[in-house]
Amino acid sequence: MAKYCLKKPSKRQTCAKRYKIAKKVKEHNRKLKKEAKKD
Repeated sequence: MAKYCLKKPSKRQTCAKRYKIAKKVKEHNRKLKKEAKKD
């Protein structure tokens, strides 16, 4: 019974979440590039 506590929650994500994060990152990087170009 003690072994049950050792189970760590999996690090897997849903696809939707992954795509959402990827989109956010892409937008953020685009913004940074735009700002850099502006200066």
